[in-house]
Amino acid sequence: KDHRWDTSSAGFFAYSSHPVSAALLRLPFQIFLLAVAALYCLTGTESLLSFASATRGYTHGPYVHYRLETTLTRNGTFGRQVAGPGLSAFGVIGLNGCSPQGCVSLDTTLPPFASWSSGSSIVASYLGAGVSMTGWYMHPSLEEGSQAGDPSFWTVWASNDTPEPGNGSCAVGGDVEHWYQGGAVEETDWCGARWTKVAHPTWRYTHEPSFWDFTQIPVSLPLERGAQGLATILLKPPWYHFVPYWILGDLSFAVACVIAVVCAVCKGALPRRRARFLPPPHLVLAFGLATAAFTTFCHALLVRDVWFLAVDSAGASFSLLFLVAAALFQGYNWAAVPVLIWGYALVQNGYWAICSTFMFPNDPWTKVTYSGIAGLVLALLVTLLRHKALCVANRMIRQDQMRCDALWETMLSQEAHTQHLRELDKHVKSLDLPDAAACRQFNRLRLDSSRAPPPPPPGGR
Repeated sequence: KDHRWDTSSAGFFAYSSHPVSAALLRLPFQIFLLAVAALYCLTGTESLLSFASATRGYTHGPYVHYRLETTLTRNGTFGRQVAGPGLSAFGVIGLNGCSPQGCVSLDTTLPPFASWSSGSSIVASYLGAGVSMTGWYMHPSLEEGSQAGDPSFWTVWASNDTPEPGNGSCAVGGDVEHWYQGGAVEETDWCGARWTKVAHPTWRYTHEPSFWDFTQIPVSLPLERGAQGLATILLKPPWYHFVPYWILGDLSFAVACVIAVVCAVCKGALPRRRARFLPPPHLVLAFGLATAAFTTFCHALLVRDVWFLAVDSAGASFSLLFLVAAALFQGYNWAAVPVLIWGYALVQNGYWAICSTFMFPNDPWTKVTYSGIAGLVLALLVTLLRHKALCVANRMIRQDQMRCDALWETMLSQEAHTQHLRELDKHVKSLDLPDAAACRQFNRLRLDSSRAPPPPPPGGR
């Protein structure tokens, strides 16, 4: 085993010729990678279970009453200025995944219902004990030229209480300064009933606490009137809207972290003639990161019709390329690995801050990117450990430097010594040596190579 790496400080690895391979030989970094693997394995597994649960049966219910409340219209009206819901029909969709107008045969699981409007809301009240749903459908207003009053953003609520609208004063929109205020409210009181939020018109996905992470992005309904402008919205996603990003990306990186640590441990424990058959740990880690970036980019292409999901995935894929480059970097050069880690942290957090501003204008800072925060913490640790190592080294050599400076001044004060220094300088210049910028001590051979000679035994010659 080459013990020369074990004597280096933690701030040394990111600036060495083989940064990832060197770091993987140290126990703290191995524990860090295993912890990251456990986290991503947990999130990937939870995402898989959430996807299976959300797509297996109904998404919400059963509820007796479903209410669609228009909070923003096509012409920008919101709050108390919204005169009505802007719809002529509204109802929920069952397991068959289609509206009554689009089905070959009616869904027998949905009983007859009564639809009525009050204020800025339209309500679908079902008979019996209520129904469960997988989505909803709606028809714009029947009146020609009413496109300006079409809902552009709304909230679907559900309740088992009986609402009593009375004269309609309880159904008027809220007095708000911006249309997106109150978007994070999960429950509300409306006309004597308690309502639970079911959906918004747009969403991304998550694995907790709910499968749907509802956004606050306005949409445009068809310009046709009545049944000709039918809009059907299903909460169940197709597999390609979820699996490549939230499952494959997390699990591929988790597996790569574990394999990289195993390879690094085995390379340090096995004889060289056997360890050389193992893949280099830094390549394993880079492959896992590249796989996660590839699946995320594929997700961006597959959901390009949902622009905010495509932007989210594309940004995540691009930021991962910085970590792929950091894992692959080998050789003496400028501080490439710290710069790449900082690049990942800044790009990941920067693009997510921009996305959050558009998707969650009510409070963009409630959503954070945990991978971006982890990258920022890693970048700070690399920088601070390097700074600490330099400070310690400077303190260690300060006394020696003072003694050397004093000896140098003494030598320059004597003519004989000065003459010897001039002759030595003339001799060095006559040699064909590289310039000072190229002079390094290349005593660190590849960890994944069998060409590196074993170090001499302690006390040996």
